Amino acid sequence: MKPFISLFVALHYLSLASATIYKPSDHSPRTRCFPFFRKKDILKEVRTRYDDEEGEALQVARKACESNFHGVWRRSTTRERCYNLGRHKHVRITVELSDASPEPLQSLASEECYRRLSGDITDCPWGSGVWYGVWRYRQVTLLR
Repeated sequence: MKPFISLFVALHYLSLASATIYKPSDHSPRTRCFPFFRKKDILKEVRTRYDDEEGEALQVARKACESNFHGVWRRSTTRERCYNLGRHKHVRITVELSDASPEPLQSLASEECYRRLSGDITDCPWGSGVWYGVWRYRQVTLLR
């Protein structure tokens, strides 16, 4: 009787563990807007909102996509750029191609890059991290 109970408990545990694993499809974006404050940010950076600089942040995103982020990427590549905004602020934009990419080389169009980043800037004024398939877009506004 005891081995049967152990087997039952093990199967029950596995069914619970598999039920809690969530893997979103590659077609649904996984957006995470950053909160105003996190404890680990105290030592590293002071995060702020775009406020009046949202239009300028959108222009910066277009510039970044047209000059730095478009083109052919290798798997597991990350590119990051910082741009100054008015009122002692700057925005840090990061684009990453996952190592889970099915192809070793992927192409990123500047229009696609800007569409993803501009939606992020508008929806998440404190910054965000978004996965669209194998591409990750991250933007955060910081005080200089």
